[in-house]
Amino acid sequence: MKKEDQQKLLQETQILMDIDHPNIVKLYEMYQDDHSYYLISEYCEGGELFDKIKIAQILTEKEIATYLKQILSAVSYCHSMNIVHRDLKPENIVFDAKHMGANLKIIDFGASVKIENSEKLSKKIGTPFYVAPEVLSGSYDEKCDIWSIGVILYVLLCGYPPFFGQNEAQVLSKVKKGTYQFDSQDWAKVSLQAKDLIRRMLFYNPSQRISASDALQHQWITNNKSKGQLNNQSLKKLQDFDSKNKLKYAILQFITVQVITSQEKDELMKNFQEIDKNGDGTVSKDELLNAYIKLYKGDQLAAQAIVEDLFPHLDANGSGKVDFSEFITASINKDRSLSKKKIEQSFKLFDLDGNGFITKTEINQLFGDEIDENMWKEILKECDANEDGMISLGEFINLLESKFKGKL
Repeated sequence: MKKEDQQKLLQETQILMDIDHPNIVKLYEMYQDDHSYYLISEYCEGGELFDKIKIAQILTEKEIATYLKQILSAVSYCHSMNIVHRDLKPENIVFDAKHMGANLKIIDFGASVKIENSEKLSKKIGTPFYVAPEVLSGSYDEKCDIWSIGVILYVLLCGYPPFFGQNEAQVLSKVKKGTYQFDSQDWAKVSLQAKDLIRRMLFYNPSQRISASDALQHQWITNNKSKGQLNNQSLKKLQDFDSKNKLKYAILQFITVQVITSQEKDELMKNFQEIDKNGDGTVSKDELLNAYIKLYKGDQLAAQAIVEDLFPHLDANGSGKVDFSEFITASINKDRSLSKKKIEQSFKLFDLDGNGFITKTEINQLFGDEIDENMWKEILKECDANEDGMISLGEFINLLESKFKGKL
């Protein structure tokens, strides 16, 4: 790879490593040797949204609104972190599974960039049908993503793009003008609310264009919302969670990524989305409080006491909100997930040299930073029964069975 291409790849991976959202593909690790880079990412087997458009006999507005809400939630999250995707199109949106009701994931952040100090971007980048006119003019911001989503919604509702041409030059010429229409033959049965949202996303002037967070609250999205039901058992499990012990939390994160079933993860995602009322891809303290008020049948004082105690444990990275991975890690059914086979799988991840023991050096390598001596002593105090300064498989199993089962 050229040095420029390597820098581009590293920039993309850094952006993806910083992102933690249920509708954005998760990049877990990146490795390199003398010849190659290796990207370890979430597996999405459901195919592209573009393929769904092509094979679907009919998509209802309710289905399309569900898709759009997921896309907007992901983009709203990115924009809150000053990340602009710059190449949103159906080919870069995939389903995580093949079954009905699978979740959408935005992929391919190769064109993405982080905006610093409200700067304007100038690089002309994107795909002709979906690119915003201001990108072609060389001065734009995150609102270019909203234009692309507006085009995607238009395509989902009628089957063809608003700016069509026989070749790239014709398409770009129409994009620059920014004029489009709702042909009565194809749009007669589409709701006025859907058309209104498209208009707001395709405002030619980016400053007048709706934001992703405001689009999430648009009537068409809220009126077509699927009615979900919160699983109260998940809220009860959260109350037993503790993220203070770094080793325990790392083990649980591994189990979350590697060994919980897709069905478990789907259930937890539905609960997460039901608590995340504003759809921004994170759970705030207020949103969690509202969920517990429902659980405790309106007893605000009881709910408040629980949330005040619980929230710092859930918010393991101290961001002020509970990220998707933090929620999943805290919510997984520990009794079902911690089978002996899965505990052994977890142990092998930490035992990097395969000698049957976990050492401080191996923990440091996995965490990517030095854990101090006091923390290591605390870890050993919890599980190093024979006091040899290392953690064996037996000690590891005892740690999980005695500390997690029942409590966590």
